[in-house]
Amino acid sequence: MKTEAAFALLAAGSVLASPTSLHARQQQSLDAFVASERDIAVQRILDNIGPRAAGAGRGVVIAAPGITNPDYRYSWTRDSALTASALDEEFFVGNASLQSTIQDYIYAEANRQTVYNAMGPLYPWGTGLGDPKFWPNLTRFNGVWGRPQRDGPAVRAIALMTYINYLVGNDEVQTAKDVVWPVVINDLNYVAQYWGQVGYDLWEEVAGISFFTVQAQWRALVEGSQIAKLLGLSCANCDTEAPQIACFLANNFWNSTGNHIIANVQNTSTLARSNIDAATLLAPIENFDINGSCDNSQYQPCSSRVLATHKVFVDSFRSIYPINQGIAANAAVAAGRYPEDSYYGGNPWYLCTLSAAEVLYDAAAQFRRQGQLTIDATSLAFFQQIYPAAKVGTYTAPHGFNRGRAGLAWGQSAWGEQSWGCPSSYGSWRGSGSGNGRPAQAQSAFNDILLAMTNYADGFVKVIETYTPANGSLSEQFNRTSGQPLSAYDLTWSYASFVTMSQRRAGQFPASWNSTTGPAAAASSSCNTDGTPGSYAPAVAAGAPPVDTTSCTVQLHI
Repeated sequence: MKTEAAFALLAAGSVLASPTSLHARQQQSLDAFVASERDIAVQRILDNIGPRAAGAGRGVVIAAPGITNPDYRYSWTRDSALTASALDEEFFVGNASLQSTIQDYIYAEANRQTVYNAMGPLYPWGTGLGDPKFWPNLTRFNGVWGRPQRDGPAVRAIALMTYINYLVGNDEVQTAKDVVWPVVINDLNYVAQYWGQVGYDLWEEVAGISFFTVQAQWRALVEGSQIAKLLGLSCANCDTEAPQIACFLANNFWNSTGNHIIANVQNTSTLARSNIDAATLLAPIENFDINGSCDNSQYQPCSSRVLATHKVFVDSFRSIYPINQGIAANAAVAAGRYPEDSYYGGNPWYLCTLSAAEVLYDAAAQFRRQGQLTIDATSLAFFQQIYPAAKVGTYTAPHGFNRGRAGLAWGQSAWGEQSWGCPSSYGSWRGSGSGNGRPAQAQSAFNDILLAMTNYADGFVKVIETYTPANGSLSEQFNRTSGQPLSAYDLTWSYASFVTMSQRRAGQFPASWNSTTGPAAAASSSCNTDGTPGSYAPAVAAGAPPVDTTSCTVQLHI
């Protein structure tokens, strides 16, 4: 697997210049770790997918192989979809062996949709799509759990639409239309119908409306409308509800006093939390668009609100974890889910620390693509933390700066951007700061700020390197005092997060999903959350069993 690094590196905990020889050694060391661990992560993901994973059905992604401390030998819709997205991207950058696994995943999800579970059936209301957790053979899980969870259908639709783009780009339109789209349209109709209703959050603890869920739902409907047209079909409910979700997103999730995104709204009045949460970084990562806008309407990684939230989120862990003690205030640290977390005593999570890195790689790429970055009052504290000379204003790339290609369709030989034309270091794009009539110092600052951002991101990866065992195993958490792995071992989501971080760090980005063509938020703060009812049917061509649509009482067994 090729993991050509696009970023120069510094040691974890440092965002200041280092001697060239030390800089090179640190770069090589972290590059080697990322390359090795990326291979391990892909393999461990495959080990957690049926039939390779014991007891799991074909294409079923299990959360982790362990059945004690805790028992994670179940399959979650959301975790499975996030994992499928990571494998999609590995396939697109050259790992052809993964296509059969992706196809098996489609088969499994078509079947999952038809399971009559604790939330209900697929037909006629689609309520069963909101059940988050299943046994490894995809039979229903009847235990008490946080239900419904409304992010799963949206994230699954995104993963499958990514693969549809690949199929269309490789002259397999009919397969996309007949096999994959019927799975997707069930999910899109569910999103359009139920997005405004309360569900449980990413961590399955808070009943409300989650920022992560709403952002994923908005992307799913915007992209769903485009994919439908690409296939010569339609998604009327996508077009109806996407503007309402955009309205809700724009008007409900910003804490201007705390300068951070709010993780959950509604039904959280008794919640003893700050609403500072890793979900507010994982959401922009899920919705990342290399051509996305940096304004605050869409919460792309480069938006001022996301970067301000990054600072507040990371800083919240500096004093509460002993392993973070003594680390400079401008350096990367281990991060958890949210500062008040008490699960297993409350510890850093691998995937949360990785999200702090990935969202910065994404933001830096977007600034590079645009050839400028704007610092405002909202983002100023973030930028001054990593680049003390930062001031409010717009910084522009120097003359001759390579912004990178516009992005290629899935299946082409180059995928999105490959290091923006820079094979191994920043050297080819740092520029001299002359030639376009602007002060050299101001132009140089653009490069220096981006270098500081990616060095900072590398610091979080270095934290992961420090607390990864020699065998490369990634658990759910690592101890806040000793750094020893704990909770679920070989967590699939941890590996998927490492894979996507590695892709971004290597300058590998998916082609744009045209987020800027999505509907703008309504000017009014009054958003209609009623939803639009949709129709549901099994994706038989993908392998799902048929449903007797003359009755709504038929139970399905697969």
